[in-house]
Amino acid sequence: MQAVAPEADAGIERWLDGDQPKWDTIDFELPCSRCGYDLRMLTLPRCPECGLQFAWRDIIEARRRRNEFLFEYRWRERPVRSWLLTAFSGLRPWRFWRRVSIHEHVRAGPLLVFLLSAVPAFLVTTHAVAGALWLIFWSASRVPGGPTARFFGGQTLPVFRLLADFAVEMALLSINAGPAYVYVALAAFLILGAATLLLVSLRQTLGRCRVRSAQVLRVAAYAAVPATITCGALLVASIVGVGCLTLYIAPSLGDVVTLGLALTVPVLVLGVYLSVGLRHYLQLPRPWLLGFTASAVAVLFTLTAFMFTTVLLQGGW
Repeated sequence: MQAVAPEADAGIERWLDGDQPKWDTIDFELPCSRCGYDLRMLTLPRCPECGLQFAWRDIIEARRRRNEFLFEYRWRERPVRSWLLTAFSGLRPWRFWRRVSIHEHVRAGPLLVFLLSAVPAFLVTTHAVAGALWLIFWSASRVPGGPTARFFGGQTLPVFRLLADFAVEMALLSINAGPAYVYVALAAFLILGAATLLLVSLRQTLGRCRVRSAQVLRVAAYAAVPATITCGALLVASIVGVGCLTLYIAPSLGDVVTLGLALTVPVLVLGVYLSVGLRHYLQLPRPWLLGFTASAVAVLFTLTAFMFTTVLLQGGW
């Protein structure tokens, strides 16, 4: 028996009688698109293992379905163009997942590449947004009569000038931080990796549905890049705005506010992108709980790993 439906050119009508399969002509397995359960000889189009409802036509032609704009299908022919199209389409996750069918064959290799590309995407976004904010605030600071604020200690300083100085420091973080800059990339990598591994490890019980690892990987990969782009932009904007002003108004709270933003923004952003994919693509129950739990655990794991490493390096324990 063949493992999957053959990719023949003659179409699939030979295996269908209207909307029902002709079981006497089907000599290959029909795996469920979500969990992989063999659907052969079932009378109803509903998987008894995971509960996925489907159309027989979608199951039979699953191997031949390919979404032309997705990176995993076009990466050999147009790697840059397909990456950009997939990444920026993913910034609108509700619309993105309506264009991606669970019945399309998953290619794990390109998905891993796309997932890892989220780390440089995060770094490029943070520097680009910081540079854009510096240009905006620097231009605004050149205008006479700009706003001023009385900061800690009674000193009055121009707000736009302070924001511009703070933004340029973030734009040049790769230079100013030196070797420590690698921790920024490592943090992004650990958060994405931990969230993906957590979802994959729970794939047998996700929402009481058995889900294939490849399907979880697709959700994690296509959520990772737009999530890091959004997170990078929001982190820079919030730290430059809220963090900088807090630093000057109440220096003792500056580090606390910055740390709070660095923890909450990734949890919220990654949680939203994961949850939308889990709901609209995998059609899991309680997707928001699963998505935000994965993102929160990943961020806390990363924070714990850095704290543990710091204590060891300082000779603790």
